[in-house]
Formats: sequence, structure tokens, C-alpha cells
Amino acid sequence: MEVVTIPKADFKQLEQENRLLKREVQILRNTKLYQRLLACLENLKSKEYTRKDIGL
Repeated sequence: MEVVTIPKADFKQLEQENRLLKREVQILRNTKLYQRLLACLENLKSKEYTRKDIGL
């Protein structure tokens, strides 16, 4: 394993950006759109689609 050294200021900036992204993800997870997307993905997993189903 290699050790990478970065300046402390860069590390602090990356750390702050990471916190902001985590917060955005938490906010988005609570939206109705995200819940609908999860439900749609579950519905797609529950059935195997054929070429006829998609119009081919």
C-alpha cells in the first residue's frame, strides 16, 4: 500500500466537500421522487421482461 501526502488545507477542503455530499444524499433519500425510484427498481427486479414487453 502506498502512502500519499496531501497538504492539510486540501484535506480539510475534501473533508468539507464530503460532508456536504453526505448531507445532500440524506436529504434526497427523504424525497418522494427517490422513494418512487426505489419502488420502480423493485418492480423491475420482480419480473423478467421479454423482447415483446419492450416492443421489439
